[in-house]
This record gives sequence, C-alpha cells and structure tokens, in this order.
Amino acid sequence: MSNGWLAERTQLVDLLDRAREEMCAVASLAVANEIVYRDSGWRVRDVIAHVAAWDEEARRSLEAFLRGELYQIPDFVSDDVYNHQTHERWANADVAAVWATWEAARTRLKEALGRFDATTAAGELVAPWGAPGTVHMVIREIAQHEREHAADVRAALARPSDAPGG
Repeated sequence: MSNGWLAERTQLVDLLDRAREEMCAVASLAVANEIVYRDSGWRVRDVIAHVAAWDEEARRSLEAFLRGELYQIPDFVSDDVYNHQTHERWANADVAAVWATWEAARTRLKEALGRFDATTAAGELVAPWGAPGTVHMVIREIAQHEREHAADVRAALARPSDAPGG
C-alpha cells in the first residue's frame, strides 16, 4: 500500500475525528431536546440523527464502490427531501438509540475508509447524493457537514432563550 495513501487516509480519519470532537464538545453542553433550528424545530437530537444518517449513506457509497458498484440514495430527490424523511424516521427515537447510532455510523464509515487502498482511493465513485466524486471528496464533505452543524448547535446554545425568565 502506498505510503502517500496511508498518510492521506490518516488525514481523512483525522478530519472525521476533529469534526466529531467539535460536535461532542457542543452536544455535551446541550440537552437533547434543545432547539437548534427554529424554522424546522430540529433539536440537538435531530441534528445528531441527521449526521448519523449521512454517515451511513457515505459508508454505503464507499462500500458499494469497493464492490465495484455505484450507490446513490434510492429515490433521492434532494437534500431537503431526504433530510425531512430522515427527520420523520428518527423524530421520536429514544435519545440513547440516536447517540448510539451516531457513534456506530462514524465507526462503520471509518472502517469502510480503511478498506481503500491507493488504487481504489484514486477511482471515481458516486456520492450518496448523486454527485460524481472520490472517496476524498465524500469524506471531506461528511466532516465539513458535521462541523457546520456543530457550529449551528454552538450558536443555538449562545442565543437568548425564548422562555419566560430565560
């Protein structure tokens, strides 16, 4: 296996780990039902489930590519539609189950990434949202996605409460 790919894979894992550390840091300060997005009513727990769902889709894309197949989310229309469907599926799930799924999804994604070698990593796959790309692009997008949501959770924690007296 190429030392260049090993170093790059390590960097990609580090990106995922740093994004997760950011989310863990802010999520640990929040309560699961705290509203993050006022327009949709998404709570911290919904954001965590959302991130887990995208990790799982990215893993499916990577694993399909390793089998010589292409994967896109079935019947994918748009990010908004997929996100709404995922939210509906997880909205009433047990908080512990949401957190466990979030942790397991990232572990499985990193395991899939670990099965790539320099040759497969150089190939073009289809991201779960349908865009052509590479394993590098998918992992970078997933890490950035979590970092963006962590920043939104941080901002939600910083805003004044709408509750009386708060």
